[in-house]
Amino acid sequence: VSTQSTGFLFNIVMVSFSLDELLSYQTPKIVRIKDKRLGLIHYGFILGVLGYILGFQLLVQKHYLEIDTPQGTIRASLLRSPLTSSSNISQFHYCAQPGNNNSRALECLFWDETEVVFPVTEQSAMLAATRVSLTDYHLNCDQALPNCTFTASNKKSYFIGDIERFTLMVDHSMFTPRLGIQRNSRGLAGRLLDSKGNEIQSTLAPPNQFGQSGKYDILELQVVLGAANVNLDAEFTPGETIRQSGTVLLYFIEYDNTFSFSTDNIRYTVRIQQLKDAEFKSVEQQFFNKTSKVERNRHGARILFLPVGQIGEFQFQALILTLVSGAALMAVATVMTDIIATTILPEKKTYEEAKYQVTDAHIVGFNFYNRQENPATDPLVRT
Repeated sequence: VSTQSTGFLFNIVMVSFSLDELLSYQTPKIVRIKDKRLGLIHYGFILGVLGYILGFQLLVQKHYLEIDTPQGTIRASLLRSPLTSSSNISQFHYCAQPGNNNSRALECLFWDETEVVFPVTEQSAMLAATRVSLTDYHLNCDQALPNCTFTASNKKSYFIGDIERFTLMVDHSMFTPRLGIQRNSRGLAGRLLDSKGNEIQSTLAPPNQFGQSGKYDILELQVVLGAANVNLDAEFTPGETIRQSGTVLLYFIEYDNTFSFSTDNIRYTVRIQQLKDAEFKSVEQQFFNKTSKVERNRHGARILFLPVGQIGEFQFQALILTLVSGAALMAVATVMTDIIATTILPEKKTYEEAKYQVTDAHIVGFNFYNRQENPATDPLVRT
């Protein structure tokens, strides 16, 4: 036997063996393991994945939709109730009058909407005054002098009479920047919720109307306050009521079309919440001439209109992405079952041998591992 030739061929075999190990190819192998424990585990994982994809992601979260956040425009106005003119002042317990023992009562002014609302035009907000302080200012000096200022006199506070029966009219529209969907509230169904989440639009009495096709939403201020669970005569701070201090109300208008399978079915839901520990006032000064002016310091309910929600449109790409993620989870379920079978169960050694199989390395048809040791028949041995 040529020792040099044998060593050369042995080196070739070893190099080939190393490359086979380094560049080995792994291919899936299907092994049917008759074990009810593994079957229950695997099918449990599969059912969990199907429930998550079909039940949660598709039915609940509607992941087959492309979602856009709606933007909104709001037009709102306040109107004094026609019933105020025929009312008796004794109806209003907060108005000071003979025989009224309410220690917090003040004289009342029965203003109309042009005086109650200030500023008159405001984007997406409105102030409905409940109390006003009137102060006269006079100038008895020359303002060319640095120490010349207006002098205050005759300061007095009043409550606004019958403010609860003022009616609020709201007209709003929405549009989605990416999807291009536009709607006006008069063409949509609407819901009004109270502080506990109950629908109350069907319980409203005239002049209130809400969510009716082709009509504006009209709500008395007492309905708006009630939906936010706000009582103007409740204490805001010790010795001061909300009627005196004012408050801030958040008027959420939530647009949605994901509650059903028809994306053409769009509705809006109004929720009104009080911003806790927040009071509000607005100061207006009116000059009569250069030396005389009056200041109107209004406290009241400031209403902020906030459009929110989500509008969706079917997108095939979004559906495909959801299904692909589901397929990936299916693969994870199989991997988890394999791990349990080969590392946890008592039969793990048997299951591992059945699942994983390593083939022999071959060089030009030569089986290195099954090489015959007989020199007469060994192809690597020459005589």
